[in-house]
This record gives sequence, C-alpha cells and structure tokens, in this order.
Amino acid sequence: MLKIESILEYIRDAIMAESDRFQVIDDEQILDVDTGVKLHVYDDWFKVTRDDEVVATMRDFDTGIEQPLIWEIKSLITDSKVMEKKKEDYMPMIKERRKELSELFESPMPIESHRVVVESDAEDYTG
Repeated sequence: MLKIESILEYIRDAIMAESDRFQVIDDEQILDVDTGVKLHVYDDWFKVTRDDEVVATMRDFDTGIEQPLIWEIKSLITDSKVMEKKKEDYMPMIKERRKELSELFESPMPIESHRVVVESDAEDYTG
C-alpha cells in the first residue's frame, strides 16, 4: 500500500511542474490521465472518483497532514486572486453560519406539523 500523503504530495508537485499527467479541468477538478482518477477539490469538500464512482471522500483524509495538502492543491488550480478572496471571506462566512444556526434554536419554528398552521409574517391579500 502506498502512503496517501505521498500520493497527494506527488500530485501537488506535478501540478506545480505543469506535468502532462494531471489535467486541470477547472478550479475544482483535476484528472490523472494515467489512472483515470479525478480529484474534485471544492471549497469545503473533497472527493476522488474514477469512472464516476466515488473512491474516497474528505472523511478519508483526516490525518491532519492530508487535508492541508489538499488545500495546497486547491490553491494551485484556483486563480490566486480568487483564493485570496476566499481566505478573506472565510471567517465572516463561518461567523454568519454560526449565527444563523444559533438563531434557529433561539426562535424555533417547526418545519413540519401534523396540522394546518396559519402563515406567520405574511401580508393580507387585497385583491
């Protein structure tokens, strides 16, 4: 068995060297033309596929070393200005998501009910 860390390092280094083996499809996908493996490197998710079959997902790369390598690969295939903007927006986005989650529990409103509920925060129909 090969060390996954070394595979990711190889991919990173090959992309940096602009190797023909790795075809950068767009800022989220890389195709290894030798193996047919496709890396899908999204902003907050990562998966590996071959022939549209999922081989591995982000959960499979949780050693603490591998995820930073994946982020390095993402940085190499995404425009540097776009990456800088993503880094800049990351903490405000996380804070907003946490706030939204907190508010859902602060003022709970059930989304399913077994009875008809009058529309809240709705306007009267005037014709």
